[in-house]
Amino acid sequence: MKILHIILACIAISISACSTSQSTMKSVGSGSKTIYEISEQQASEIAVSAIHSVFGDVEISEINGSVRGFSTFMLAWSTMDSFKHNVIIHPVAGLDSSGKKINGFNFEVSGKGSSFLHGGIKNQQLFKAVKQYADETKKGIVITNLEARPYELTKPQGPSAIAPTQTVEIRLTNLQSLREKGLIDESEYELKRKTILDGI
Repeated sequence: MKILHIILACIAISISACSTSQSTMKSVGSGSKTIYEISEQQASEIAVSAIHSVFGDVEISEINGSVRGFSTFMLAWSTMDSFKHNVIIHPVAGLDSSGKKINGFNFEVSGKGSSFLHGGIKNQQLFKAVKQYADETKKGIVITNLEARPYELTKPQGPSAIAPTQTVEIRLTNLQSLREKGLIDESEYELKRKTILDGI
């Protein structure tokens, strides 16, 4: 009977969802945070581009409620494990060092599912891709007195309405950079490279 309880506990643990969450809004000092002074459209483009850079040509769903963003679902058929990846864009405001009010966005990358190892690794790659694209805007700014603000668009654009922000050359260069940094392995690199080239 005790063995049966142990087996049932192991099954419950493996089925239960593992979750992750990270934010690009890092603390810089006492009460200071870094946000990105970009539009909602730019924030959406970053989110969608990051998902495509990590997962290739996958279906992306829109998150539209009290928070907005995008998500994709990963299913490992060999193990029947799954993981849902989310990129939430949060509109925020604060004061810069001169006291000027700055409107911007920060990103929250989260995930949940039973594929705690592979899903967690992919979620970390997604966070790094979002942060890389956001940092490339060169619009990161340190603010204090952080507060939430309303979204800019009355109706968000779905992922299919968001134009890709990168040329094929930039996507291939970014993909190679991910491989060189060890964020993806050789087989993932070749698969995503083929997906990019097939889309030409």
